[in-house]
Amino acid sequence: MTFKCPECSQVMADGSIGWGYHGPCPKCKKWVDDWIEIDQTIGEPTRTTENAAAGVAPPLTLERPSIRASASVPGPTEPFPIEIKTILTGHTATVRSVSFSPDGTRLASAAGAAGDHDNTVRLWDPKTGQQLHLLKGHEDEISCLCFSPDGKVLASVEEVLIAWNPVDGTALWATRDKSRSRFVCVCYSPDGRTMACGLANAVIRVWTAESGTHVCNLEGHTKGVKCVRYSPDSKLLASASFDSTVRLWEAGTGKQLRVLLGHRDAVRSLSYSPNAEALASASDDKTIRLWDIATGRQLRLFDGSPSEVRTVEYSPDGRTIATGGSDGIVSLWDVTDGRRCSLLKGHTSSV
Repeated sequence: MTFKCPECSQVMADGSIGWGYHGPCPKCKKWVDDWIEIDQTIGEPTRTTENAAAGVAPPLTLERPSIRASASVPGPTEPFPIEIKTILTGHTATVRSVSFSPDGTRLASAAGAAGDHDNTVRLWDPKTGQQLHLLKGHEDEISCLCFSPDGKVLASVEEVLIAWNPVDGTALWATRDKSRSRFVCVCYSPDGRTMACGLANAVIRVWTAESGTHVCNLEGHTKGVKCVRYSPDSKLLASASFDSTVRLWEAGTGKQLRVLLGHRDAVRSLSYSPNAEALASASDDKTIRLWDIATGRQLRLFDGSPSEVRTVEYSPDGRTIATGGSDGIVSLWDVTDGRRCSLLKGHTSSV
């Protein structure tokens, strides 16, 4: 892989610069952000003879998929190693949800599977990997959990919604839906006043965060609700459903504001841009879409994923979105042009 300076055409030898490099050209001394790619082929990471003989998988790598030679954004010349800091062990079933506390001092994980007896929430010290608390009370596999904005409450859901004290691991309150429908997802409003839960019966229920008092129902989806997200100012609530739609609601009243149409299969995940002007949605139709929140107009379509897209998240600077797929690959996408610019490989199952 070689690149050249867009100003003076100075050629940079393979290995002298890599993906993400920004700096001065050694010839013209001008600062260059976008080096021009000359070679378009990027090889896959390989297993060494020693590793293959020992049955050891290669290290996790960050790489960029091949793009057209005319693209002006360089890719990595070598795999970028991803260091695993801590491995947390203890669950005996599939881990279905994880959440960091707002101050980063605790990590919560939830597990469960049909026929398994784990169905527990565990609290960890993310630095040491030490298990701090084992929270028991759920009778079925836990589908989602999240911390309150102040970190004083942890909510987890299956057929029962339980609010926990993450300091001592005790249950604060619990509720079950009157229809006996399963809770699929849960989310706190950023102001900490309410929490929303998406149910398998297509209804969204809103509760007071402190006591679990029912506030209102949001009805409009025709299939189960997979994801709910409050806007940063807590005024809007976005929802994603197996009915292939994304819907925007007025959080205070439950009024449906817009239905965002375009996906052709279940929508599984949502993420607001840092400036709260756009919303990203991920779907089983192998696409990610960006929507203008004010108008409901589709801003961009990311359609280069080889597999169903299960989760999406904006970067803090709003320039990149990360997605996890059913193929076990985490992809990084450029928001400005919709191009998949990097891959994180290492997972052996759906992300």
